[in-house]
Amino acid sequence: MKKVSIIVFFSIIAIILSATLGWFLYEIVRVNEMEKKIAIEEQGIEDECTDFAEKQEDIIQTNASEFNLSPNSVLIFKTYYKDCEHTEQEIIEAPSQLVNLREDEVEEYYKDWILKGFSNSEVVFAKEIDSICNKHYQLKENEAGMVSIYHLEQNGEAKWLEDTDINVEFLPEEDRARIENGLEVIGEENLNKIVEDFE
Repeated sequence: MKKVSIIVFFSIIAIILSATLGWFLYEIVRVNEMEKKIAIEEQGIEDECTDFAEKQEDIIQTNASEFNLSPNSVLIFKTYYKDCEHTEQEIIEAPSQLVNLREDEVEEYYKDWILKGFSNSEVVFAKEIDSICNKHYQLKENEAGMVSIYHLEQNGEAKWLEDTDINVEFLPEEDRARIENGLEVIGEENLNKIVEDFE
């Protein structure tokens, strides 16, 4: 009777162990299969996304290179003067003959300028010049002892513009010395301010 009980006991244990081991192996195989399936799906999604992104990039690049200048767009011209290190900027409306032209056509139209930026609403050109900008002035004393205003040309020469009613004799000593040496002023706004201060 004892032998039968032991055999039954071990048989039950063996069945339980076999079932547990079988279930454990089944789970391992099932998890591995799921991981493979997920990896394949993710690879497929990544490939689709990558393909879509590449197609979009091609579309964007094609469109970007085929911008046409639209009506109401502006042209920005930036001139850098090397001698005084100033940059002047001029903004104009695009001439009607440039409307609907492509980037290369607009660039060809302004051969003397370097194209720095192009969109359908704005074009930016730049150039460098070996001289000073046209916003340099000089205040000097004339023969009558009055302050005269000169424009400094790009070649460095001072071109007379006008005489003022400011008598150098009545200026403070420091300002008088600056006028005698030729007081250089940059910009019309600064020029007007200094002349007003002297008056």
